Amino acid sequence: MALQFQAIRYREFSGGMNSKVVGHLILDSETKLSQNCILDDPIGAVTKRKGYSQIGGQITASEDILGNYYFTSSTSANSQHLVGCGTAIYYNSSGTWTLTSSSWTADTKIRFESFLDRVFAFNGTDTPVSWAGTGGWGNTDLVSAPICKYGRVYQDRFYFANASGNQSRVYFSSVPTSGVITWATSTDYLDVNPEDGQVITGLDENSGRLLIFKNDSMFRWNGYSTEADPIIDIGTPSQESVKTIHNITYFFNRYGVYAYDGGMPYLISRKVQDWIDAIDQSTLDDVIAEVDNDHYYCAVGDVTVDSVSYSNVVLVYHIPLKAWTIWTLVDTPKAMACYYSSGARLVSFGDDNGEVFRLNNGNDDDGTAINVNIETKQYDLETPEEYKKWTEAYLLTEKARGLVEVGVKIDNNPIETIGSIEDDITRLPSNLEGSKLAVTLAENGTGNQWSFNQLIFKDIMLLGTK
Repeated sequence: MALQFQAIRYREFSGGMNSKVVGHLILDSETKLSQNCILDDPIGAVTKRKGYSQIGGQITASEDILGNYYFTSSTSANSQHLVGCGTAIYYNSSGTWTLTSSSWTADTKIRFESFLDRVFAFNGTDTPVSWAGTGGWGNTDLVSAPICKYGRVYQDRFYFANASGNQSRVYFSSVPTSGVITWATSTDYLDVNPEDGQVITGLDENSGRLLIFKNDSMFRWNGYSTEADPIIDIGTPSQESVKTIHNITYFFNRYGVYAYDGGMPYLISRKVQDWIDAIDQSTLDDVIAEVDNDHYYCAVGDVTVDSVSYSNVVLVYHIPLKAWTIWTLVDTPKAMACYYSSGARLVSFGDDNGEVFRLNNGNDDDGTAINVNIETKQYDLETPEEYKKWTEAYLLTEKARGLVEVGVKIDNNPIETIGSIEDDITRLPSNLEGSKLAVTLAENGTGNQWSFNQLIFKDIMLLGTK
């Protein structure tokens, strides 16, 4: 004798992706896959992300953008968007990328840091230089400074780290006198566990401490102790993955993405660990990231998960929701930066073809369609042993008419496409039978943003064990 369930409604999907656990442990607020989606506009729905658009023209074809930075000057006319491309630095002059510094060593990451109303540029190979945003580059505040890969301002001093021959050493400048700093590299330095077989891979600041990263360790320094304090045997291979927002420092390593708020770092990426594990281990130092007010964007390259290949993957952590989605871009991010416009914190990235883009702008990826895929958990209604007939089920969406294809996945069978969305309420076929049911939504297009809002099982018959 068949038994019936009362209506079950799933109205909240802000939990993001959870592809690491077995299907029945995925929460009702989570999905197995949310590709090219966001979770916070509006909260509760899964929404197609915005695209990105090009900033200025192409600088040099087939060249990586290996530096990206927004310099903010006290004189607004001198504030500049800078990028490193090939052997030169360019700035955006009214939409045109204009050469401002040349003769940099090819294929080296150019990093930037602001201090004393100037921007400092350095790559660990060439002599560092500074610029006021107008005129020429020079050695102002850098006379006798070391040649290092990493730099950071902390407690009114400029810090450099990882010089050739002293890769575990952190150098620091004087404090400014009449707006000028000096360097005494023979005395003003800190050696950070130099015998551990590792080198410094990045610097940042959090909770009034200078954070010093190595590949497999992390240290903090208060600016005056004789040694830096070790925190944990977890570090980062990539300075570009280290980003701080709202007093939380996020960073990537081969075990996942971690967050640090002054105590012990903690892993936040467990629910997308299979995506972390799929990253090419030889490219970990090329992982880059950036933050806006609500998201940590971590570009990890090409990965293959569940025998499906994904290109130019960006792991997106929704900070207030503590939830993940994954994005796949048409262009390959090589350097990211943030900037402010009308009070909003925005993100740009440069690619491997001499181009720079503004993220979260428009409905396509610089003219190319966005491939959206959503797959819900497999719903078994906590009776996985029961064979069911899903006689009346509805999918609620918004602005998806004529854009989105709906599919179902029953038990371990392949996804079966059942048709396109023609209204905000879509009824699933009444002949669906199986122990578990998942719903999929897919679009590969340049249309408007749309959202998946609710899933309702109004009538389900239990047919017994099969």
